[in-house]
Amino acid sequence: MKIALITYHSADNYGATLQAYATYKILEDLGNDVEIIDLRIDQPNPFLKKILLFKKHLQFNSFRKKYFKKITQKYLDLSDLRKNPPVADAYIVGSDQVWNTDISGKLAEAYFLDFGDKNIKRIAYASSFGKGEWESKNNLSTEKIKVLLKRFSNIGVREKSGVELCASVFNIEATQVLDPVLLHHNYEELTGEIKSFQNNILLYKIVNDPRFYNKAQEVGDKLNLPLRSVGSIRRLKNIKCSYPEKLPDWIISIASSSYILTDSFHGTVLSLLYKKNFIVYVGDPKLVTRIRSLLCLVGLEDRICSYSDDIEKVTDLLQKKIDYKKVTAILEDLRNESISFIKNSLSK
Repeated sequence: MKIALITYHSADNYGATLQAYATYKILEDLGNDVEIIDLRIDQPNPFLKKILLFKKHLQFNSFRKKYFKKITQKYLDLSDLRKNPPVADAYIVGSDQVWNTDISGKLAEAYFLDFGDKNIKRIAYASSFGKGEWESKNNLSTEKIKVLLKRFSNIGVREKSGVELCASVFNIEATQVLDPVLLHHNYEELTGEIKSFQNNILLYKIVNDPRFYNKAQEVGDKLNLPLRSVGSIRRLKNIKCSYPEKLPDWIISIASSSYILTDSFHGTVLSLLYKKNFIVYVGDPKLVTRIRSLLCLVGLEDRICSYSDDIEKVTDLLQKKIDYKKVTAILEDLRNESISFIKNSLSK
């Protein structure tokens, strides 16, 4: 089957790029001819930051050229996409926060597949609203989204809150499915065999909150372990920083560390995948919806901490062994269900 996939493939972000890769690979491994729709969201940055991020951008571009084998022409905007939509048997949107209009902005309708022939099969896989409530923005009405979602033959969302939003706001049935990074789950084709391991605490943060590093320093001091930060442009006292790292090296950094402190959804995903003891620090409760939904699936919601939590509690929790035999069994069941969802969606 010819599939045109629209997702956040072009962001210079580890989690976004890895989920795009995983989705592409899953669909391809199921015997489909997959093409990524090259619609890109502008990410304006100050001039100095652009210079500092240039090497990182080159690394991500190199990854995309190597692993995204088929990609459409570049579409400049939604109008361009509507005038000349990709030819396919099915359009698939997802994963990641493709239905978060704070991110998609003026291109939001594209991620609700408002282009192409109405008879083309439309599927959502692990699409996320990014939060627990729906906000209509950029003149995009709730009624318009209802109409667009009615065209879908199957809707899979990443969070339980997404299932609830589809039902309560759009009167549409949706199924909760597994993030594609956990669904694909074997990344040796990117990393090779990981042989060396570090007795350290790996830090991966995406939210600009200085409390994260302050707390990390306290945890490191308490456990007498070195700290290492990945993915951050900042240079910090007593913290070894690796920036920029290629995407496979980012995976290896998490996989080879003893403990993980993160505020990231995909940082949490990889912590689970590589069976790490981890803590998720959350400052803004509104931003925890995605991570809480994931951890509830595997019974580890207690791994979420706030910055007001006592450091003794945090370090005890970080050192507390996770029953990964149980977690792995749950994830395997969820993988089977999610693969069945994809197969059934494509055969409808």
